[in-house]
Amino acid sequence: MMRSRNACTDCGAVFPTHPPGYIGDRGYADYPDYADGARVCYPCADVRARADMAKALRFFAYLGRDARGPILTTWTGGILARCESVTEREGINFDGTSRFYFRAVAPDGSRWYGSGAGYGMHARMHRAKR
Repeated sequence: MMRSRNACTDCGAVFPTHPPGYIGDRGYADYPDYADGARVCYPCADVRARADMAKALRFFAYLGRDARGPILTTWTGGILARCESVTEREGINFDGTSRFYFRAVAPDGSRWYGSGAGYGMHARMHRAKR
């Protein structure tokens, strides 16, 4: 049975309707590269990202902070891992900007390391060898 494109493929939540010309948060994510061509709500997008990360050797995330400290998140803000350490190296990039290096642990216990341009910015993650 095919679900409506106005509802989440995974949980069935109905997406908000916006007037023509609306610019802003859509409330859903499209996955055209998945076999199901899914359109999912943000919480379900986070679940899919965590499932993808569990199988990956490399992954992309965003370096952020919450009340407990530095975290790595999905683009929708879902937590992928908590950072054990974050180190800023000033002036290391070719343009003189800083680079942030981190070590993190995901909820499943997997360990990750990587770097990014700073908080709120995109970061590359690599699964650490045990």
